[in-house]
Amino acid sequence: MYLYSIVAGPYVTHESDKDEIKNYKIPLKIYSRKSIEKYVALQKELYFNVTKSGIDFYETLFSTAYPFDKLDQNFVPDYNMGAMENVGNIIYRDDYVPREELFSSTRT
Repeated sequence: MYLYSIVAGPYVTHESDKDEIKNYKIPLKIYSRKSIEKYVALQKELYFNVTKSGIDFYETLFSTAYPFDKLDQNFVPDYNMGAMENVGNIIYRDDYVPREELFSSTRT
C-alpha cells in the first residue's frame, strides 16, 4: 500500500514480521518515504519492540490501558521539530533513520 504526499513523494507501509507485534492489542505501523524503505526495514523490528515496551510500561505505571485504536510512526523529511507526538501518530525526522547498512544497535 502506498500513501502519497505532494511534498515528499510515495510512502510505504512497514509492518512487523513477528507474531507478537502482528497480534499485539494495538495495531502498530511505520510509514516512510520509498527512498529510505530499505533502511527503515533494517530497523523496523527494533522500532516496534521499543514502542510495544513503552506502551506496556506506561499502561502498568498508570494502571490505564492505551486509550487509542492504533499507533502509527511516520518518518518524514525536513521536519524542523525533530519529532512530534500526536494522538495515535508519532512523526519523526527521517534523518533519525540510520543510513549505514552496517549499523548495529548492539554494543560489543
